[in-house]
Amino acid sequence: MKHIIITVILFLLLAGALAGAADAACTLTLDPIGYSYDAGGSGSVNPFGYNTWNANITCPSGQAWQFISNNGAGSTWVQFKSAAGDVIYTYYCKASPCSSSDIYNGTVIASGTGTGAVQVVTMYTRTVGSGTTCICITGCTYHSCKANPYPITPGWGANFFKLVADTTYYASPSGTVTLNQSCLIYSTGNVTMSYNGSADVTGSFSFTYTCGQGSNPIQMSLSGGNNAIGELRRASYSGGYLAYRLFNDSGYTQEIGITTGNNITVANYAAKLIYAKIFKADNSVVGRSGAYIDVVVITLTF
Repeated sequence: MKHIIITVILFLLLAGALAGAADAACTLTLDPIGYSYDAGGSGSVNPFGYNTWNANITCPSGQAWQFISNNGAGSTWVQFKSAAGDVIYTYYCKASPCSSSDIYNGTVIASGTGTGAVQVVTMYTRTVGSGTTCICITGCTYHSCKANPYPITPGWGANFFKLVADTTYYASPSGTVTLNQSCLIYSTGNVTMSYNGSADVTGSFSFTYTCGQGSNPIQMSLSGGNNAIGELRRASYSGGYLAYRLFNDSGYTQEIGITTGNNITVANYAAKLIYAKIFKADNSVVGRSGAYIDVVVITLTF
């Protein structure tokens, strides 16, 4: 009987020891990547944007741990690829701003001692376009990457990070970066024309813009200004008016009216010229001498 009792007691003690070991395990999880950036006005040199990204570590109270990059070689970055084949990258840094990755393979990103609760390690990110598929255009104010979801490239980033504690734990990044179609207008100009009532006069002005490539064409329209009547735009001064017309071509044949011809498909990036003309026939009554002014609003629809 004594031998049987001793055997039972030893069995129970061993079971308790095993349960205690299981309770001492750490966990490592990474927040899913879900960044969203505008696709317009950024190139392969200039980043789409900066963000933060968290690793979540839970270890028993008193358990020492180290969170380490395990990407294999070089700096730590993750590749994302759209269905169209465009590629973008997210780099990871220990400090902000993330101008260049300072997390290399084997870098100890953070270390600490477990508390039994979740401990968050924040990394800083910089997302850029690939110099191969996101071709940099016009001084990197525009790129060729299309507005799309960019899921993480399959198989990329396996076991990119590890937690060394009571044992070694691994984690792999997951998620999607989304590029949204967008446009930026960088500059606009004014047009000045001198008219004395004896003959038609012409002029032009330009505005510079870039738009990300998406599923929709870029449409340009111009408002009627502040004093329009019918299809004529008019500048005003001291109660008088001077009619003028706008055109999409230097030959002054493609008029941009107020309701007619005022929805023009344009390129994704341009220093767009708009041509203006004062017709003598539109101004049978010449007003007082002075500076006639009107304001036209340019709208890009995408």
